[in-house]
Amino acid sequence: MKKKIAFICADNPNDKRAWSGTAHTIFTILNHNYDTIWNGPIKINFKEKIKLFINKYSNKNFGGRLANERNILISKIYSSYVSQFINSHEFDYVFICAVPFMGAYINTKTPIIYLSDATFENMIDFYSPFKRLNKKGIVEGHEIENLLLSKSKHVIFSSDWALKSAINYYNCNSNKVSLLDFGANIPLVEYKENIPSEYINNTCRLLFSGVDWERKGGELAYRVFLELLKRNINSELIIIGCNPNIKNKKVTIIPFLNKNNKEDLSIFNSYFKESTFFILPSIADCTPIVFSEAAANSLPVLSTKVGGIASVIEEGINGFTFKLDASEKDYADKIEQLWNNKNQLIQLRKTSLQEYNRRLNWNTWSEKFDTIIENI
Repeated sequence: MKKKIAFICADNPNDKRAWSGTAHTIFTILNHNYDTIWNGPIKINFKEKIKLFINKYSNKNFGGRLANERNILISKIYSSYVSQFINSHEFDYVFICAVPFMGAYINTKTPIIYLSDATFENMIDFYSPFKRLNKKGIVEGHEIENLLLSKSKHVIFSSDWALKSAINYYNCNSNKVSLLDFGANIPLVEYKENIPSEYINNTCRLLFSGVDWERKGGELAYRVFLELLKRNINSELIIIGCNPNIKNKKVTIIPFLNKNNKEDLSIFNSYFKESTFFILPSIADCTPIVFSEAAANSLPVLSTKVGGIASVIEEGINGFTFKLDASEKDYADKIEQLWNNKNQLIQLRKTSLQEYNRRLNWNTWSEKFDTIIENI
């Protein structure tokens, strides 16, 4: 008989868009080996809505802001619903998928496994919703994180950046913390070595994919493209996921692609297969799933040394990282050096795919997760 897992998530994990596809992928993977049940949509009652309304406006007296759901009252209300769900079934494990506010105050003896790509300490003044927090917001955010880390039987992070924060800042027992790399949120297929034809046509194609143009470093990516043109390197820039309104005949903009749609997914994959570099000079990022998708397509990544990115990119293996203050010339220097040495560039593509097969895939994630379960 399969072990039974309570899957705790704010969004419906049957929706492929849940947590940018990651919640859906993990839910699907767990369902292969376990009887995995989502907690379902939580609808708070009228009295609770009134409490949250009063709580929201009374907190304005503290100045600054609270961090979304990282608020004790919100956490207690949602945790109570989760507790009811867990206690109404006979679960073997509780899996909390990146929603600490739904798990911090749950009342259960069932072993908890908590997964996230960052701690609250990581996020303060890093992402916009966590900037300019008031003192109360910071204290409560830390309490929620610390409480869930303490009561979890095991904690899974997707980067060394987040893992070290849990251990060093929250004093989480290192024996119950694991690093499991995320895979690619695209259909599981056997990826093969891919050397695009534009190497023959002498076109250096940069691919940028992200919804948040500013946070993902889109402006710098565009300047890198222009710098390559200045150096007489025949280049193109493909932008997927946003529309920065750039007018340049060598820039292709695709504001939106729905990976749930087969035609859109085919277009998405084709650009990954036909590009030379994936460029994402993020100002702030945790663990971009798109790096795993790039590796699956033998596509080297150029990004920044921020957040959890360094855990995904092995320097010189599946890409290169740059300091946050690196200029377009710094990126262009690396691109030019590789572009003028096709053998080195082809080798980089080969090792990118090898890195995907070695660790940046969901099969490896699943095997490591099963080992964690066995040892709980």
